[in-house]
Amino acid sequence: MKSFLRSILLALVLPALLPAGSASAGASAGLPADETLRHAVLGTWLYEQNAGIATVAMFTIYRDDGIAIQLIKTKFLFKQAKGVYIENRWRIENGTLYLSPVRYRAHSEDAKVDLEEAARQLLKVDSRAMRYQLKGKEREETKAGLVPDDVQAMIDELSRK
Repeated sequence: MKSFLRSILLALVLPALLPAGSASAGASAGLPADETLRHAVLGTWLYEQNAGIATVAMFTIYRDDGIAIQLIKTKFLFKQAKGVYIENRWRIENGTLYLSPVRYRAHSEDAKVDLEEAARQLLKVDSRAMRYQLKGKEREETKAGLVPDDVQAMIDELSRK
């Protein structure tokens, strides 16, 4: 039953959390130059979703060296949190943020991750929020500041697998 519920949640939630590859290229009106956007994106961002029986939090750490580390943390009621670690190369071109997955690791065998390059058409990036177009829907992540200790522990564990 536990595996069945995890499979359902991963099938429903992960596609919504992971980047999509179909955003259009070209700078959005009013967005700053790519280099300015690149500096604004650096740091840790958080996207959270409550799926009823579980909560999902996606932390993305954009580093200056062009690597983005994503940790998708899933927590079912009364269960230990599980994670999916994704290492990406990232870049911004014409106002579009591209993520190219390099590798992933997960606590669960049920985790399915799309390893194709993804594009997020940036709509707004400031010191508190990043808004973008994903799969035809507008999404927003918030600047997270420090990575929580439990999330950092998952990143450390899964990155070594």
